[in-house]
Amino acid sequence: MSLSIIPLRYISAKNSFGRLRGSILRVLILVIIGAAIPSALSAQSAGKTDCKRLRFVQAAEHDDPANEKVSYYGTDAPLELTGADLLDGCSVAKAEAIFDDFGRRAVLLTLTPEGSTIFARETKRLIGKQIAIVFDNKVLICPRVMLEIPGGKVQITGSFTAEEIKTITTALNGKSE
Repeated sequence: MSLSIIPLRYISAKNSFGRLRGSILRVLILVIIGAAIPSALSAQSAGKTDCKRLRFVQAAEHDDPANEKVSYYGTDAPLELTGADLLDGCSVAKAEAIFDDFGRRAVLLTLTPEGSTIFARETKRLIGKQIAIVFDNKVLICPRVMLEIPGGKVQITGSFTAEEIKTITTALNGKSE
């Protein structure tokens, strides 16, 4: 699975040549194809939970015994994380299910003003590297940063079922299903 973070641009559905229209928005797309997202994250009660359950962490570029080791949801596939958390769940203002310009299911993530400032700084620093989005010590998604992302709006798109979008949205809101 290949994930990327790229800036969102308006593309007219009527324009068959795919020319870009309008200015670059300060939104990002996490393109996720074939992600295996479980239908249930946890059996705990609904409602906003501890901010530390959701965190954004840089993925390690190489094996190191000092790296934190976590696995992806629904699998035992390992991933190593390096350094301190970049953001936690308190930096997320809200996440909601939407449809993108192409009619695909998506999640729109809005960061708090403080989270937006930190995210812009960290995406600038981590261009070409991956950021893991971790919930309950399991990797939900792990996109590669393509550009600095100012503005605090994040759009996650891909080939998702309605159930997968609900699971992602729930996790990004720091809740359990």
